[in-house]
Formats: sequence, structure tokens, C-alpha cells
Amino acid sequence: MAIRAPRLPSPEPLVGVAVAIVAAGGALLLNRWTLLLVPLVWLAVALLSRAPLPQRFAWLAAATVLMPRYPLRFGVSVDDLIPSAAAIAGVVLLARWGFPRLPRWMEAAFAVWLVAALASAVVNGDGPADMLRIAAPGVGRPVFWFVFAATSAAIAKRLGVRAILLPIAAVAIAEAVMALGAYSVCGEIHLGEVSRPENESVWEARRAIGVEQGAGTNVGEQRIRCRATGTLGQSSNFLAAFLVTTLPVAAATAIARRQRVQRAWWAAGTVAMAVALVLTFTRASLIAVAVALIVTLVFAAPRRAVPVIVIAAIALGVASMTIPQIKRRLTDSANDRRALWWSGAAIFKDHPLLGVGYGNYREVQLSNRAYLDTPYGEPTSTAHNGFIAIAAEGGVFQVAAVLVLAGGIMVLGWRGARGTRGTQGGALIAGAFGGCAGFLVQNMTNTLLLVPTVATYFWVMGGALAGAAAASADRDREPLQVAAE
Repeated sequence: MAIRAPRLPSPEPLVGVAVAIVAAGGALLLNRWTLLLVPLVWLAVALLSRAPLPQRFAWLAAATVLMPRYPLRFGVSVDDLIPSAAAIAGVVLLARWGFPRLPRWMEAAFAVWLVAALASAVVNGDGPADMLRIAAPGVGRPVFWFVFAATSAAIAKRLGVRAILLPIAAVAIAEAVMALGAYSVCGEIHLGEVSRPENESVWEARRAIGVEQGAGTNVGEQRIRCRATGTLGQSSNFLAAFLVTTLPVAAATAIARRQRVQRAWWAAGTVAMAVALVLTFTRASLIAVAVALIVTLVFAAPRRAVPVIVIAAIALGVASMTIPQIKRRLTDSANDRRALWWSGAAIFKDHPLLGVGYGNYREVQLSNRAYLDTPYGEPTSTAHNGFIAIAAEGGVFQVAAVLVLAGGIMVLGWRGARGTRGTQGGALIAGAFGGCAGFLVQNMTNTLLLVPTVATYFWVMGGALAGAAAASADRDREPLQVAAE
């Protein structure tokens, strides 16, 4: 009789326990409690490993925002782990499905972007190590975005946009709830001058769980004490951009639901996202989310409700200006973007073909007084405009490729939302269209296209719109093929 070897236990539980212990120890030593998300992500990935590849990619791509930014080595950060796992799942899925094609104009634009980024790294790099430093983000980003867009398009074409967009809406609501919980431990407005926080360790702990000190942000004579940042652990502008991009999808999900209870839950989640967005105290996001919601509701709501939606949006905008903190924040000129834009445009003018190389913007700006002496004052940071930043760092070919991709996604969204009005997936397509439009609006005042954690959602949702358009074209051709036969 054959002797069976004893079955060894799976190492995954032991590794999971080790990850939890290391994360807890790091949280205690570094006072960064968002590190406790690492074992939760490990558990989620372990569960997703048993899910079909389309679901695995969709949930990993949606969860990109959940990880904080803690640098590791060689330019890799903790928040790169989830999107990297999503990209691997995407490549495997595309290989299994025979590498389905994106629209040719999309593939051509990505190819131009990639070649121009490689040339920029070669020209601007000072030796192999510096070339690698510039190429890592410059070349890596278009490769990642192509994989995300292609995978999302393939899933949307085969399984529908729900498979991509519902995980995004669910993660967005969870992120908003976590941001609200973190903000609840902090006072909203602190009167008077605040030069230093009363307790530095308390502020650091609060930032680690989703709130940043806002003592330097003016609202008239007051200063904002806290601004929501969410689990990103970075600028509140980035959380605002994420919410602007995903809030229309959550709102569209509520509209698309048939059961009242489900619709109420999704609507409540959308409201939570709106409140978290306001608590970022980001001026540009208010305009961007207004555009995103108007675009979404115009195509997702019944036609007879469109005039009411437009009137209500205008009334809401006027009413928001009566709130003193919001009015002062919108009209405050202390953080004027014009100097930043002027400086970025000047750098692009002097380096039009291949730019100055990714990561070199601020160094080049500070090295030349011509870029600092602007008609609007001295710029204190980066371009705060995604297109200007890409033009200055990457050159004309890269910014042209990105403009073609952004414009093409807007056209796909408009056609898809108009053509699917009233259908089961029409509201979600309208939500994706609105989210992409809102992202591009806020990108005009923030360098969002250079922030991978936020830009991921634009490319995934843009790919979903491309896949929906391809599926619609296939359905339109089927009756012609049947008639021909």
C-alpha cells in the first residue's frame, strides 16, 4: 500500500500573520497608523486570488487609492503595490483573451507617448542612473495606463461596464467614509493665527489617518485647521480629485438601481462622498464636481428632468457662494495659479521638443530667474496644470499624445452616454463620462495626470468607455451581417 505524504499547511496564513505583525510594529514605531491597511490589503489580495481574472483586475484597480504613500526603495512606494498587481492581472487577462485591440487612434497615441518619453529620458539624463530615474515615471506611466485602458476596455466589451465601474463606486464610498471618520477627531476651523500646531505628534497621527494640518491655508482672516486627505496620506487636492472622478459613478449607480433600498444605500454613499469632498477645502474640486455631475445627470436622468437639473445646479452654485468659508476660499488670491502656469509655459517654450525630463521641473525652474520673475509673482511649486506640466517635462509630442487621448475619451463618453440613454447600463456610462470630464477640469489647476494614484481612475474609466463603444459598434453590425447572410 502506497504511503501518502502528509499534506503541508498552506503558507498564506503564516505569511498573513507575519505581515500583520510587521505592519503593527511599523505603525507603532513610525506613528503611521495607515500601515495597518497593509494586512487588510494582503487579505483582500488573498481572497481575490481565487476570483476570476476580470473581477480581480477590477477590484485591484478600484482599490488603488486605499494604500498610503510610503517610499520603499528604487523609487517604489507602498501605494505602487496594488496598481502593480492590477497591471499583472491585466496583462495575464489580455493574453488569455488574445490581446483585444483598442481603437487604433488610441494605440497610436500611446505609442507616440512612449517613444517620446524614452527619447526625453535619453536626452535629459546625465548618465545611465539619471536616465533610469527619468525613464521610470516617464516610460512606466504610459505603459501602465495602456495596460489599464486596454484591460478595462476588454472587460467592458465582454462583460459590460458594470464589471469595471461598480467596484470603483464601492471603493470610493468606503474611502469617503474613512475620510469622514478621520475628520471627526479634528475641529473644522481654528480662529486666528496658527504658526505651529499645539501638539506635533497629535497632528502627525491625524495626518496618518486621513487629515492634514491646514494651519497654512487661509480662509479670509481664519485659517483652516484640518483638511481631509483620506488614506492617500498626501495632499487633500488628490483626495478631492479622486472624489470628483468617482462621485458621478456612485451617483449613477444609485440612479441605475431598481430596488428602493439599494438606491437609498448608494445615494447615502454618494452624499458621504460629497461631504468628504467639501472637507478637503479644495477650490477647484467644487467647480470640477459641478461639471461632472451636470454631465452625468444630463445623460442619466430622464429628458424632462434636464432643465430642472441645470437650474438646480446653478442655484446650488449661487447658494454655496453665500457660505463665508467657501466664498473666501474661492475668491482668495493668495495661492494664485497664474504665476505657476506662466512659469511652466516658459519652461516648455525653452524646451519644446523633449522637455526637461520627468522629475527635473522644479530644479530647472529654480535654476533660472527668468522662470521665477513672472508678471504674477514668484511661483512656489510645480505647474499645477497637468497639461502644462507634461509639456514642460515631456515636450510637445508627449503632451500632444495625452491631449489626443483625453479628447478622444471625451468624444467616446459623449457618444456612449447619448446612445445608451434609458438603457440598463446607460446611467453608468454617463457616470464614467462625467467622472472623466470632472477629472480633466480639475487637472487644469492640479497636476493630476502626473499623480498615478488619481490618474489610474481616469484611464480605467476611459478604457471602459472605449469598451462600451466597441460593444455598441459590434451590436450595430450584427443586424447587417444577418441581413447579408
